[in-house]
Amino acid sequence: MTQLSTDEIRAALADLVHQIVEVPVAAVEPASRLVDDLGIDSLSLVELLTGVEEHLGVRISDADVARLRTVDDVVRIIAAAV
Repeated sequence: MTQLSTDEIRAALADLVHQIVEVPVAAVEPASRLVDDLGIDSLSLVELLTGVEEHLGVRISDADVARLRTVDDVVRIIAAAV
């Protein structure tokens, strides 16, 4: 996989969030909280993680999933893996 910039990862993640929970892409900001701001519940989180794996080729471990709170948390984990 080609190295992606943080901005490219953030854009791809915003698109996935939009597809899953229908939040406008522009509302998906680095500090957005997954649950409180974006309305991602446990089922939506599974869909998001599946999308990350399918579209970005990154599997996020269960240990890392437990620490996900914001969009930037997800971006940092993806960036470290690509």
